[in-house]
Amino acid sequence: MDDMNREAWLQAAGAELSTYLKQVTGKVVPPFHVSVGWPFTSPRKRLAECWHSKASADGVNQIFISPVLDTERALISLVHELCHVYDGCENGHGKGFIDYARPAGLMEPWAASTAGDELNREISRIIEELPEYPHSIMAMTEKQTPQATRMKKLECPECGYVVRTTQKWLDVGVPSCPAGDELVLK
Repeated sequence: MDDMNREAWLQAAGAELSTYLKQVTGKVVPPFHVSVGWPFTSPRKRLAECWHSKASADGVNQIFISPVLDTERALISLVHELCHVYDGCENGHGKGFIDYARPAGLMEPWAASTAGDELNREISRIIEELPEYPHSIMAMTEKQTPQATRMKKLECPECGYVVRTTQKWLDVGVPSCPAGDELVLK
């Protein structure tokens, strides 16, 4: 157990949290997988995300925990996402979600839940029982820039014909427009 990766650690923590959630809600958590990964939508704003079982080839809910989170915040976010799993990812942060989140020990605001005292005690217990979370927090800076396009734009100075190609093909030779003029890099 000491040589587990992040995903295995989160899955073990999720099993512990599922037992706790069954005790406090009286309901069994539906199956789920959990991984560390950037949320698909708004990675700078969202700390975790749950995908409905219908989106998965194996029919199991998928939870993604942001790599910017420390151990405690990752577990609070996991509880939050497990409440979405309970709800079948159907109601956002509305009534269906709240029906599970409140007894689970999450506090308002529901879209950015915090843990109440009982849930904090449970999270502390899990952190003490499991080996250290095998994760290094990633710092997401404001100046992260996406990879620049690899395509180069070429244009015919005579007729305006445009073509895009990669540097690899430009190294072989510059293409010509259909009228026979040489294209120039724009």
